Amino acid sequence: MPWSWCCSFKQNKLNNKASRRSPDAEQNGLELLYDGPGTDSKVDLVAVHGLGGHRERSWTAANGVNWLRDLLPVDIPNARVVSWGYHTSNGGEDSGASHHEVSKKLALDLWDLRSSTSTTLRPIIFIAHSLGGTIVKSALLYSDAAQETPTMDLPSIRMSTRGVVFMGTPELDSRILGLQSYLTSMEGSDQESSDTYQEACWLVNTLQGYSSISEAYFTLFVHERPNSSEAGTSDKVRDTSLIITYTLY
Repeated sequence: MPWSWCCSFKQNKLNNKASRRSPDAEQNGLELLYDGPGTDSKVDLVAVHGLGGHRERSWTAANGVNWLRDLLPVDIPNARVVSWGYHTSNGGEDSGASHHEVSKKLALDLWDLRSSTSTTLRPIIFIAHSLGGTIVKSALLYSDAAQETPTMDLPSIRMSTRGVVFMGTPELDSRILGLQSYLTSMEGSDQESSDTYQEACWLVNTLQGYSSISEAYFTLFVHERPNSSEAGTSDKVRDTSLIITYTLY
C-alpha cells in the first residue's frame, strides 16, 4: 500500500519566514568533505547531524579533527563523503522550515549532487545522529513515494541506499502511543493548524511508515555506553569504517 502523509503542511509557512535565517544558515545543505581519487569513488557517505547541530562542528572533536573528513577516508578511500546541514522550526523568532520540508530538501539536494556528477546509481550509506536519523527516514519515504520525471529521478535515492547508521535515533516504541493519543484528542480543534500538531503528525508517520521500506537496508543502531570514553576516537572510527565496508560488500 503506498505510503502517504496524514497531515497537510502549509507551503506559505516557509515563505512567510524566509527572511528569518539562522546565524549558521550558510551551513545548510551539502558540503563535500572528501572525494575518492579520480573516478574511483564507489559509495556516497552522507552524514546528517541532530537537532541544533552543525554540518562541521557536530562531527569535529575538541582537537579540531573532523572524523568524517580527516579519519574516515583513511579506511574508506574510495568514498565520497558529504555532510548535510539544516535548520528546522523551533517555535521561536529564528524559525526555520518544518521537518517535513527539511527531509524533502535532503532528497532534492542529494539528487542535484548525484545528477550533476553522473553518479545517480552510486550506492548511498547514511550516517545520522538523533533527529537527523528521523529526517533521513522521512527523506527516504519521500523518495520512495515520489514520481520519476524526465528531469528528476528521486526514487533513485531510495533505491540506491544500501545502509543507514543511526546514532541515538528514536525508534518506534511506547512513546508513539502518547503522540497518537495527542493527535486524536486534537482532531477538529484549532490545534490542527499548529506547528506542534503538524510536527507530531510528521513524526508518527515517519516512524510508522519507515518500517515498510527498512528491510531493504543494512541498519546499525549506535548508542553511547558508560565505558565508551575509554576507547579512543580512532578506535570508534575504525569500528564504523569496518561496518560501512561490510555494508558495501
